[in-house]
Amino acid sequence: MTFCNLNPLNYLKYGYVVDLLKEKLMIYLTESERNSSSATHLICDKTMNMFVKTSLIYIDGLAGLSLRPYMFNLDDLLLTCNFNGRKCAAIDFKLTFSGIYGNCYTFNAGHLDNETITPVKYSVRPGESNGLQLELFIGSSEHLPCWANTNGAFVAIHNKSSYPLFFEEGLKLQTGKESNLVVERSFINKMSLPYGNCVQDTMSNSSFDSVFYKLMIAEFGIYMQKYCIIFCANEMLFQKNVSVCLQVNNMTADELKSCLEVMTNYEPFYSSCLDYCPLECSMVRLQVAPNFADYPSQAYAEAMKKNLKNFTRRFFNDSFTSETSVNLSYAKIKDSVLSLNVYYDSLVYTQIDEVPSTTMGEVLSQIGGQWGLFLGISILSFLETFEMIYELIYIYVDNNKQSRVRFSESLTEKVTRV
Repeated sequence: MTFCNLNPLNYLKYGYVVDLLKEKLMIYLTESERNSSSATHLICDKTMNMFVKTSLIYIDGLAGLSLRPYMFNLDDLLLTCNFNGRKCAAIDFKLTFSGIYGNCYTFNAGHLDNETITPVKYSVRPGESNGLQLELFIGSSEHLPCWANTNGAFVAIHNKSSYPLFFEEGLKLQTGKESNLVVERSFINKMSLPYGNCVQDTMSNSSFDSVFYKLMIAEFGIYMQKYCIIFCANEMLFQKNVSVCLQVNNMTADELKSCLEVMTNYEPFYSSCLDYCPLECSMVRLQVAPNFADYPSQAYAEAMKKNLKNFTRRFFNDSFTSETSVNLSYAKIKDSVLSLNVYYDSLVYTQIDEVPSTTMGEVLSQIGGQWGLFLGISILSFLETFEMIYELIYIYVDNNKQSRVRFSESLTEKVTRV
């Protein structure tokens, strides 16, 4: 399971980054645009949102502004964590970077950021108390700039061996709610050649001849079609449009907007990538059924202020004092936190196996049945045909043999007379 803040930058903790972003986006405006009302419009529309998300991809950012230092760290987000009824800690989470949401955190990945192997935790019983329980601090929406149009968390449920697809799967959860994600598993086994075109051994580099297939094996150690398609589409998109966005720091606002729109549109390349990214024969599907409840209650919000370490300080940062903590309202707490429970409703799973609809023996049986029905032919009559052919050949050969014997006798008789 991986979670992120829907807003990649911690505007509450680093409020001055808003002014930095506005200043950098102004570089792309002409002098007349900077002095007109259109400047505010361009800053607050989706151009700035795309500008922020595109800047996340580049370590140095756009226009020389790197956004990595202003992203959420785990301590900013995580309030409490329990798994299987026991407390979990920061060591159970691995940093997973997203080009959309910035710093995300994966629970139970089996290794840390430095690739150190860690023990994998297993859920041995169904039920909410035996799953993963998180309380997250997202931050109040009152601190968000005009281009940040959502507030909440992104959550993707996936196997520890896979990487979440941030813009194609997952759920968006709102603050002020307890979200219960009930998970069910399905194991699907499809048939390879000659019945289908899927890849049987997804860990072998030689199972399919494609540069993107081999790159997936090298990157993850196992092949999955959905990741291959995304990687392929991203590569095709970059190759086709690299010239459009080559001088990204020397563009006008309209050129930047056009560039950002083009560089985030992957869909036209998906169908082309199917030739390079075959379907795998064995896969696991996780079905998630969400349900929600109001969170937190007023009494619990007061308990959070008293019992959770540095909880109140998160809302004020440098302006925190004992007086400001008293003024922290229930509404502001509710707008800033959410609860998340991920668990199995049952340990029973569904297995779907693909089998041949008709075997070779059944094909021959059906052919014989059709002949018997429409032509009156049975197996015995079919064999009698070969018997008749054999007898005709035998009679023909025997007649030829007798003719040669009579001819030889006639020739002998003539010679004797002479």
